[in-house]
Amino acid sequence: MAKKKTQNTNSIKIQKIKDISFEIKENLFRENDKIIGFNIGHTIGFNSDINFANFKLIVLYSYPDAPKEVVFKIEVENVFEISNLNMYLPKAKEITNENMKVPSEILIAIVGISISHTRALLAKNLAGTVFEDIYLPVLNSLQLAEFFFGKDIITANMSK
Repeated sequence: MAKKKTQNTNSIKIQKIKDISFEIKENLFRENDKIIGFNIGHTIGFNSDINFANFKLIVLYSYPDAPKEVVFKIEVENVFEISNLNMYLPKAKEITNENMKVPSEILIAIVGISISHTRALLAKNLAGTVFEDIYLPVLNSLQLAEFFFGKDIITANMSK
């Protein structure tokens, strides 16, 4: 007996990837200091009329002893089409982590895909510079989604 196919109502498609900005200060390079840290942040916006989510990832690199002195920075925009997005968003004008009900699987996928795109664009932008051997490490998408949106939000919106 053939299994009945069910349609996935949570489909996600990449619509756009954009390298918004990249800044580097090669004069801050330290020949003998290979340890460099990074901070990561994000913004997210939604347009439920066209089922689009806009996710921007910002990554700043600095030396641990000078965390406010940014050595290089990248900002990457990823636009995703999410089927039935309006089902997950409140009718209110202001969307917050607390009142959106976007399934966790979608948020985790958006974070993971965006990190991958940022890693690739950062490697491309650093090629040929004194920092070309530095890469954005592989990060846990679930943990980062919990950091961005809150562990309670991710847990509450998990599919059963």
